[in-house]
Amino acid sequence: MKKIVFSFIFLSYFNSIFSSSSILIGKITDKKGIPISNVDIKAKNGLNFFEVKTDKKGVFSLNCNNGVISILAEKNGFYNKGATFFINKGIGKKNINMSLERKFFYVSGIVTDGKNYLKNRKVELYDSESKKLVASTFSDTDGIFDFIDVPFIEKAFFKVGNSNTNIFLLNKDFQNFNIFIE
Repeated sequence: MKKIVFSFIFLSYFNSIFSSSSILIGKITDKKGIPISNVDIKAKNGLNFFEVKTDKKGVFSLNCNNGVISILAEKNGFYNKGATFFINKGIGKKNINMSLERKFFYVSGIVTDGKNYLKNRKVELYDSESKKLVASTFSDTDGIFDFIDVPFIEKAFFKVGNSNTNIFLLNKDFQNFNIFIE
């Protein structure tokens, strides 16, 4: 009988230590401290896997068990960032701040009519969704243009005079992006 009572007390104590849940609250910002919304948060806590998104203020929360929790923050246009924390019984972990670094890209190419390089042509880069001008430059004497430190754009296009390129995803460096003008 003593063994059964001891076992019951031990299991109750063990269960209270390891099965208690806590709330983890975090905030995702950029390097300037500006909150980033709609960041995908993926977390692993023991055998449990969670996926949530940050709100408009960059805040997320998870109800997790005691122990180790690993978090990965992902958003297009930013480098992913991960972190691991230990959650103590019933205490939780608040004010987890993670900062994501924005990705920037290099784009270069030639403006041509198919026969000749077109010099001194204004090349404009637009965000297709907002219709906002992101950057502009001029082609040099060999028709070459380049953009340095261009941020991620979900849907982008170039405009040269009255001609627009097809829409493309600007999520990597582009070299030899040739623009044909009729």
